[in-house]
Amino acid sequence: MFVTLTIGYDACRHTQMMQKAIYKAVGARIAARRRHLGMTQETVAARLGMSRASLANIETGRQSLLLHNVYAIAEVLELSLVDLLPASSKQPVTTEQDDVEIPDDLKSEQRKQIAMLVASVTVSGQGGKTKP
Repeated sequence: MFVTLTIGYDACRHTQMMQKAIYKAVGARIAARRRHLGMTQETVAARLGMSRASLANIETGRQSLLLHNVYAIAEVLELSLVDLLPASSKQPVTTEQDDVEIPDDLKSEQRKQIAMLVASVTVSGQGGKTKP
């Protein structure tokens, strides 16, 4: 019984840590795109109908997002929803750029990190709307 409770606690804590990582990743993408467009937090927050402090908390991952906010943010930042979301750990590691190769001899986690980095650079460097 004691082992089962410990495993349950660890699984819950792991889930919470993953959720925080997702919000941080989404927030970082929002901040990067906002900066790329030369927009201030005040400007974006006003267009979204929220306070600058709320947007700052979203960008740092301290505040979670409701789905309708994700849609609104994507529209204001001229992105698709996919551009805001980090890759799932269950998705295969791929890149859409032919000139970027991920070495096969890396560990799975290293490959995922490189793919996410390439994806975030691609998103912030597009300058316009993207299609899923």
